[in-house]
Amino acid sequence: MNTLNQFERLIESEYGKMGVSVYRLIDGKRTAEQIMSEARVDENTITGLFEFLEERGLIRLVYKKHTYGHTHASSTRP
Repeated sequence: MNTLNQFERLIESEYGKMGVSVYRLIDGKRTAEQIMSEARVDENTITGLFEFLEERGLIRLVYKKHTYGHTHASSTRP
């Protein structure tokens, strides 16, 4: 049985099962782009979900600038 913890219940109330699936992919190693691809969600969805999670202190977004000029975001759970 796959029960939801209190954070996942909060996420599910706003974003449904998709939101919980995305949250479970957050491991501090995957980039936002990788999570988007694995979860099969669009940029607007992932941006909104990450903002929701960060505002509630459930994740911390980390922005890294690579030498070729692109910025990548990854997230970690506290």
